[in-house]
Amino acid sequence: MTSRALLLGLLIASFVAPATTAQAQDDFFEPQALAMGGAVRILGGDASSIHLNPAAMTVRPRYIAGMSYLFYGREKSHTIASGAYDSRTSAFAIGTKYTVWRFSPPFDAEDDLNWFPVEDTAGVQDQRTWHRWDVAAAYGLLSRRINIGVTARIVRQDSQLHPERTFFTMDGGVSFFPHPRFGFGFSAQNFIPTKEDRFPTRLSPGLGLLIDDFLQLEADAVFTIKPEQEKPDADLHVGGEITLFRTVSIRAGFYSERQFTDTYATWGLGLRVQRAKLKLHYTMRIEVGPMDHALRDEIPEHRNRLLHGLGFDVTM
Repeated sequence: MTSRALLLGLLIASFVAPATTAQAQDDFFEPQALAMGGAVRILGGDASSIHLNPAAMTVRPRYIAGMSYLFYGREKSHTIASGAYDSRTSAFAIGTKYTVWRFSPPFDAEDDLNWFPVEDTAGVQDQRTWHRWDVAAAYGLLSRRINIGVTARIVRQDSQLHPERTFFTMDGGVSFFPHPRFGFGFSAQNFIPTKEDRFPTRLSPGLGLLIDDFLQLEADAVFTIKPEQEKPDADLHVGGEITLFRTVSIRAGFYSERQFTDTYATWGLGLRVQRAKLKLHYTMRIEVGPMDHALRDEIPEHRNRLLHGLGFDVTM
């Protein structure tokens, strides 16, 4: 069975899988991308390309399939994702990704729900589960010097305290490589408005430097457009990866959200098992500076700042 046939099987399975409760998150990164501050919209590198900038799937010919798990203590958040794409068979790439995110943000029923009787708040929790399905296609022109891509997304959300909702949106992007080692481009996430705070429209120009199997550096500017704001929020994602002896990858990055209200330092490690074409990933995100949101009192303060991620993928 070819890699393209395997990918088509995963694509079909992602749509016929039984739908349970649902919701999704705004900018989900795979562990490799997260360790690099999420700065992978131009150069790609893992399944995050499917929904950050689908044009990045065709930058390098490859078949990649993997899974990941993220845990964030402040929200008791568990995120499981699986995805794959194939740009090795031809310059036309297809990919799909399925993500489940279950979380319970810090919450006080008496303060946050003015419609709930006080005597009934003891067992109330703001527990949410979101599901998202992404399907992407891209094409590389002129020996992949020009890459264009588009992603379609269905999101279902469910919560004990919020109405259920299903919506559809799309992403798109383009990248240009005047030199095989240097590229720049532009992506638009959720360009079909969702009316959902965690899925705003984002416009992201960026540029990157790539030396195969050794160095990857990238910087992305991210402009978040919200209907209630006259001007978009401007944020920055920067990061890099250096690979030693084609086996061990060391990654680091930085990114901001909400006009630098939230700032994060990231780092991670990767290990490549050459014979199995397997890559193992670990990442940590650390929130730095003042924390402008509710904290979870039952855990130490530093654990409110940490997000951990594990993942693996097979690359051919």
